[in-house]
Amino acid sequence: MSKDNPANLPKGNIKASSPDENIRVFLDEVKKAPDQKHSIRMVEVRSLKEFTGEILAPSLYPTEHAQRGGHIPGAENIPSTHKGGWHVQTQGGIGSDV
Repeated sequence: MSKDNPANLPKGNIKASSPDENIRVFLDEVKKAPDQKHSIRMVEVRSLKEFTGEILAPSLYPTEHAQRGGHIPGAENIPSTHKGGWHVQTQGGIGSDV
């Protein structure tokens, strides 16, 4: 494997589309979420160890860590499992397969 830039690749013409504002959440909405559990569900996709605060970052990404351990209050954690499925870990520690 090499980190050198390849010299012979043609220049691309990819144009990014605008972000989908319908699926984006802003900070003020996140701050209100714990008080609106009946209408807002927060999902965190970090690993279970990050979600529970056991670690701040995966060992592969030591410089991309959280400022503090844990998760957003009331959020559910949906990390990928080794079986290829998904497992939901709620704040109370109750899990279910999806």
